[in-house]
Amino acid sequence: MNSEQMIADLESRAQQLQQRSQQMQEQIQNASSTSPPPTRR
Repeated sequence: MNSEQMIADLESRAQQLQQRSQQMQEQIQNASSTSPPPTRR
């Protein structure tokens, strides 16, 4: 693997982690709020 491929791989992994943490934060907010959870998935 050359450095460009490694950087692209790391960037895509970072994006996935960011999306995952965002989803987890939303779930935590939904769980802590008194409103019922949204139906969208």
